[in-house]
Amino acid sequence: MRSSTFSSSFQSPASVNVSTYGPASRAIETKYSYNGITDTKVSAPVNIIEQKAISSGASGGLLSALVIAAVVSGREDIATDEFGYQVGQFEFKAAQ
Repeated sequence: MRSSTFSSSFQSPASVNVSTYGPASRAIETKYSYNGITDTKVSAPVNIIEQKAISSGASGGLLSALVIAAVVSGREDIATDEFGYQVGQFEFKAAQ
């Protein structure tokens, strides 16, 4: 696992805690290898505050979700927002 600010190696299964840097958080590249099969995924940082606001607006219908999304994305100060990453999961299947 690596990004422009850190790198880490681990053996799965694993639970890896990753530091975030607010709006300055960078994408993370995770590379897995198993029995000669390699896969790589890139995870972009997610603004959790925006995600929660959009999700709550979605329950009010499409128009409500669009209004909430416009308001959230129009904010200027996101420095105090909480950022994170989607949980990464790899699935290796046996060759047919």
